[in-house]
Amino acid sequence: MRRSRESVSRLAIFVIGALTLIAASRAGFADEMRDREVIGSMARTMFAQQGWSALDNAASSYRTSGMKTASGVWMLSCFYAGFDQLAGFRMRSPNLWEALDREMAAWQRASPSSPAARIARASLMAQRAWNDRGSQYASAESNERLKLFEKEIRRTRSYLERSKGVAAVDPHWYVLMEDIAVAQRWSNEEFDRLFDEATRRHPQYLPIYTAAARRVLPQWGGTPQDLDRVARLAVERTKATDAEALYVRVYWTAFTENRYLAEIRRDQLDWPTLSRSIDDVLTRYPDPWNLNHFASFACLAGDRAKTRTLLGRLGSDINLSGWCSRDFYEKCKAWAAPAVADNPAASDNPPDEHTVCGVDE
Repeated sequence: MRRSRESVSRLAIFVIGALTLIAASRAGFADEMRDREVIGSMARTMFAQQGWSALDNAASSYRTSGMKTASGVWMLSCFYAGFDQLAGFRMRSPNLWEALDREMAAWQRASPSSPAARIARASLMAQRAWNDRGSQYASAESNERLKLFEKEIRRTRSYLERSKGVAAVDPHWYVLMEDIAVAQRWSNEEFDRLFDEATRRHPQYLPIYTAAARRVLPQWGGTPQDLDRVARLAVERTKATDAEALYVRVYWTAFTENRYLAEIRRDQLDWPTLSRSIDDVLTRYPDPWNLNHFASFACLAGDRAKTRTLLGRLGSDINLSGWCSRDFYEKCKAWAAPAVADNPAASDNPPDEHTVCGVDE
């Protein structure tokens, strides 16, 4: 059904309003999560109103401009993240999945040369596979569910491979393929070929590196050495433009996934490189979102001076999303305070996040 002029007008107003909000946030204090949600919500609204051209134009603009949020996250990745919420969580009805897929197929038919249409559709297919699999470890799931998962992942991979000629001009195609590699437990050699192609073709796209980092987390058999290798490869591919900024970005992914940074012994961390990397990120993106997370990292690493400096830059812009809890923030703040740091009798040991935040050892 053709959309009415009124519908088109509402869509245009929504898009203009969303972009205005983002532009305004970049001029001053930015609510990072709000900005990301605005981009994702805009994508979902355009999809709901069958605004195929508007979706294609938005994706193309984010892709070619390399626009980022105030914290340095690619807006293109926020755009695709918006589609992750279309299906909701634990959506069991096959009819609902199939209805969404029909809408995705309609977008693809209307825009046969659209990378975004294929990437969004493949992302939905992968979501369905993981939804049908369940959230428990494989050993706790039924064979029937695991077989269905494997079948749907094969289907998603096949669709992505058939779409490569159109879709791989968009770096997010490679992110989805990396996720397929995790699901199918590709060999290191096969994954490295994909990763090498992805980072040579789209070296600046952060989610390519963070997807590789997720693959080497403990639940997939990875080690701290594997994670560090990914972080150093990220720096190698981006050093000319980003210095060492991607080093901490990769570790940040591991920390976000399961607070892995807290589980790595301090003597296993290359903190001097992480500290320089933090400085490189903040040179371009001195956003409170980054400052909160990096102050937390510095406290975890036991760098009292760095913790105090970053907390000082934050002032009152505390966002507990960057800390495991208010208790941990308060303990780090007290530990890093000059009155404590300059006291010869004060302990050099930073707060123990395993105790404060309940991180499993």
